[in-house]
Amino acid sequence: MSIVNNGMTKLALNGYKDDAIKILQTQISMLSDIESDILSKEEQSKNDESKSEGILTQETCKEFKQVLKGEVHKLQNFDVVLAVVGTMKAGKSTTINAIVGREILPNRNRPMTSLPTLICHNKEQKIPKLTFISKPINDFLVDVNSALDVYSIENPSPEIVELIQFIQQNKNSSFNDTYNGETDIFDFLQRLNDLVRLAATINSIADDEVLKFPYDSYQNIDALPMIDVAFKLQDDFETNGRFMLLDTAGPNESGHSELLGLLREQLKRSSAVMLVLDYTQLNSEAEESIKNEIEAIPTIQKSRLFALVNKFDQESANADDAETTKKHIFNNLLKDKIDLEHIYPISARDAYLANRMESYLLENKNKPDYKEGTWIEDFAKQVLGKRAEQKYEKMDTEDISEELEALIDESRMSEPLREVILNMQRNAPYIAIQSALAGASDVFEKLHNFFNIRGHFAEKEKMTNEEIVVLETTIKSLEKQINESEVLSENIKKIFSDIKQKANREMKKKEETTKIMPIIEIRLNDMFGIESKKIKEEVEKIDETINKTILQKFFNHEESDERKLKLAELDKAKELAKSSEQALVFSTKSDLNSFQKSVEAMTSDLIKEVINVYSLILDESIQDTQKITTELYKKCNQLLNNLQEEFNREGLKELKIESIDSRIKQNQNGVLKNLNLNVSYKKIRETRNESGITSGVKRKFGGWFGKTWGTYEVDIETYTINKRDMNDKIKFTIKEKIIVPLGKEIESTLSELLDKNITSINKFNETIKDVVQEMNNAIIQEKMPDLEEKKQYKEKIVKLQSSSKHTEENWENLSDKFAVEKVDTQLKSDIAA
Repeated sequence: MSIVNNGMTKLALNGYKDDAIKILQTQISMLSDIESDILSKEEQSKNDESKSEGILTQETCKEFKQVLKGEVHKLQNFDVVLAVVGTMKAGKSTTINAIVGREILPNRNRPMTSLPTLICHNKEQKIPKLTFISKPINDFLVDVNSALDVYSIENPSPEIVELIQFIQQNKNSSFNDTYNGETDIFDFLQRLNDLVRLAATINSIADDEVLKFPYDSYQNIDALPMIDVAFKLQDDFETNGRFMLLDTAGPNESGHSELLGLLREQLKRSSAVMLVLDYTQLNSEAEESIKNEIEAIPTIQKSRLFALVNKFDQESANADDAETTKKHIFNNLLKDKIDLEHIYPISARDAYLANRMESYLLENKNKPDYKEGTWIEDFAKQVLGKRAEQKYEKMDTEDISEELEALIDESRMSEPLREVILNMQRNAPYIAIQSALAGASDVFEKLHNFFNIRGHFAEKEKMTNEEIVVLETTIKSLEKQINESEVLSENIKKIFSDIKQKANREMKKKEETTKIMPIIEIRLNDMFGIESKKIKEEVEKIDETINKTILQKFFNHEESDERKLKLAELDKAKELAKSSEQALVFSTKSDLNSFQKSVEAMTSDLIKEVINVYSLILDESIQDTQKITTELYKKCNQLLNNLQEEFNREGLKELKIESIDSRIKQNQNGVLKNLNLNVSYKKIRETRNESGITSGVKRKFGGWFGKTWGTYEVDIETYTINKRDMNDKIKFTIKEKIIVPLGKEIESTLSELLDKNITSINKFNETIKDVVQEMNNAIIQEKMPDLEEKKQYKEKIVKLQSSSKHTEENWENLSDKFAVEKVDTQLKSDIAA
């Protein structure tokens, strides 16, 4: 168990909170000064040709201030926000309801999150209460009402009809600032969602954006709708902080680009992110679309990302188990984005139903009446199956309690509730401060570079014309090199396409030369031949032994159970004699399993051969890819040498590629586990005559009366494997489960390698461009004719730089206590040396 709040006392945390708020407010004040006293004045003095952006702009200053104000707001109450993002139909609302322990969000078959909504754990709030800044939406209603007078909607859904009536029948219709209870909250959220749909429909009819939903008014986290309600948490206790869930729109939940922008902003401002995935869509054609959805989600730090793989209760007998599922998510969908221990297969619906029933029993001391179309029916059917209503009526509260405990265990929800939700709630103050300091890091990086450049000019009373000419010449040289590196990076994309084609040719060639498929046939022929010969020898031995024994018994006129057993063995031997080099017949499951293990060992050897071949292809392709980036890296280093080598070093680190062998081994184990041979099971019941004179008389009389006197029955069980079926099965397995995924893995790895190179280089170029432009901006200010104005400007820069340096030192001291890493992309003041 982790130490609560890292062992810090409430008194210490409150002190650190005050320090963090002071740092953030200083940054906000500093950004305001830069925006109004520097950037705004520069904008006024520039002509259209000289207007361009640098490290900081008026717009980025405004954005940074909003982010920092949001962090200050969260710090006031030690707020910790866990944003919940769901891929299409993954069950995000059900998951949130399961975490809360009651139905706090409505479930519809279509997306429901028109605005991100906070759900705040308040142990005193038994009846949920929603608060909302309604003015922007109510102002928007007026615009919608006017638009409805112009545009007519054909065949609207019942919900849209109801909303239109709500808007038109009462011109003063509006949303309230507060809603109490689930019913009113549901109605509000549904109506808000329908309003977004209605506006989109009107815009579509008008073929223009005549209505613009006021997303901008809800950028800040303190402006979002918030539901206060008591979560059902085990071991809940006072922590002096507030834990919140943030219900967000999915990456493809709406066609509105503004909503995606809002998603990005809210995820950046959240303390952590929980991604809800649909287990039933894994390993299917839909997985590619899930990958695309995940790619649309803004980048989140590994330590802040968690994944719930929902609907795990719907796994089939041949489906991946929990560990295999976690590794699949880790190695494929969220590769390099998440820690393995942060992935949890769950059934949110089971957890929600169990929690809701448990809450009802605690409050009412009796079971609820069975009602169709309600959660009670869902619970009964989930735990009782067929004839759920009849079984449910016979149960008492103790019986139901036992069933819901089993359902909670089967939901697997206890683990993420304990390790993520409860841990964040317990450590809310510590996490809130840590999150706020991390949010300030990006601002410090920008301020640091801004002041290093501006400060270099401000430290000198006046720069000579010769110094300015040297700087301008350096800038032109840098701009030329930036253009060259951009052209080179474009050429690399073309060269890289050739590398991928070469890899594909090599894979096809290796598949033909290694002759894996013919080898499978040869090895199976050998295995079937050896096994068939072995079975025939065994049959001959049994036949010889049993016939000799039976002959002795016949002359002795003896009848016994032992003789019956021998005859049964002879019958089985006759079935085994049907084995051939095309099909093998086994009389016991253990013999069958033994042969299957031999097949698995053979298949495993073949898989290793394939992996070795493809690993070589990948290694060669990686080397080729790294070669083509070398020239570009040299170009970038030339730029760095003109500025400073340590600037933006992060973009030039050598990339480490995980061994393909380690990734495929996990897939191999899953393949062998699910390599089910096509076995034909047969059970024959045959009638045998008892021996002896008495038995003959019994059979004669039995024949007269239609009876089976004087006989006994024998059951013969066999397991048959067909070689052709097995051959096809193994070929399919190696081709589809190993060779094809390996090919995709190589292509994916190469693409990722290039993407990372190009992305880091583009980011490098953009940063250098900003620095170069910032130098240009500084030179323009240096050329100002008004000496008094220039003096005031330089004094302002020096003062702000000193304040920034002092604040940054305070930030570093506080960050050390909360394990916050600083963004290391800085320039020092000797850039023009």
